[in-house]
Amino acid sequence: QEGHILDVNAEAARTYGLDKQQLLGRSIGEFLPDNLCYDTIWENIPNTDTRHCELSIQNASGGQRLVECTAQANFVPGQSLIISRGITKRKERERVLDSRTRQPQAVIDNVDAAMWIREADDGYVMVNQNFREMFGINYGTPVRGETADDLFPAGIASQFRANHQRVWETGESIEVEETVETTDGPREFMTRICPIFDEKTVSAACGIA
Repeated sequence: QEGHILDVNAEAARTYGLDKQQLLGRSIGEFLPDNLCYDTIWENIPNTDTRHCELSIQNASGGQRLVECTAQANFVPGQSLIISRGITKRKERERVLDSRTRQPQAVIDNVDAAMWIREADDGYVMVNQNFREMFGINYGTPVRGETADDLFPAGIASQFRANHQRVWETGESIEVEETVETTDGPREFMTRICPIFDEKTVSAACGIA
């Protein structure tokens, strides 16, 4: 069977629930769901390309774990590299966050101004429809977890980061007059950004312009 394991690190051993020596020589296919074979990971990609996917694996004790995989065929001739990390806890956090933000999203979409919430690690939690229209972000395009660098040109991203950094460092609200490049060209805004606290620590910031 293809996909025999030639080497693993300590994290992979923990993920699959076996020590390194027990994993060597076994097939990755043993840990995949019944409806997914090893060849599916490489399906429809050239031999030198990289494939990203999320899937559920079954560890040695029979437990299910969600993992995010990056797989590169022929990393060295005749051998492939698979990098995976557990995302079960992250997916649960996203599920909880989604349930908590669904109603607030409907509220901010009715605000007649651009509005957004960003976490302290720079990832967006949500933006409203005015924000999307202002910067040409389609409604169906996910923004959760995306950073300013992911969504905007370097100049705008740097400008937005600097504003939020002041809030995260001081824990105080700010107001700033600024010129921002939008889909309609440069526009003047009065932007207000307020900190959101989690047990006295700034965990996010909410902005409106």
